[in-house]
Amino acid sequence: MKAITGNTYPVRAQIKALGGKWDSLSKAWLVPDDKEEQAKALVAKAVPQQQPLGDSNGQPTASGPCYTKLKNGAWGVRLPGTATVGQTISVVTKAGKTKSEVVEAVLWAGPDKLSGQPIALCSIKGGDPNVCKVCGHKATNKYGDVIYRSGECRDCFEERKMGY
Repeated sequence: MKAITGNTYPVRAQIKALGGKWDSLSKAWLVPDDKEEQAKALVAKAVPQQQPLGDSNGQPTASGPCYTKLKNGAWGVRLPGTATVGQTISVVTKAGKTKSEVVEAVLWAGPDKLSGQPIALCSIKGGDPNVCKVCGHKATNKYGDVIYRSGECRDCFEERKMGY
């Protein structure tokens, strides 16, 4: 098995079809010896990866908005400059897709530790996985008090299923 590295994300399905296995420890695809050249050709033809919105340590920089995990477990956005509640921002995901998000609250604003540029840390609408999208109930995750994958608490889910 030979290790294949580089911008493999766009061609991961083709590498897997060649018999490749992802090795998370070495962060490389392991492909059979006879498929090495094909895999390298796929990676060479892959669309160049966008410049990451962060430094060499993976920390976001002031170059653009990016998703970040908040202390409460929800997803938020870290963006350069200032932000206001209700502002719509465009965020580029790791996969290269652009998503629009609405700022629900500005949690912190100040200078970036690395660049000194002003940044804002914001929660986004629909970002808390422990709050019911229908009634706003905050789940404790104890004794069946959970939010289902549909985004509903148990009561809202049952009411919808029963047709109340």
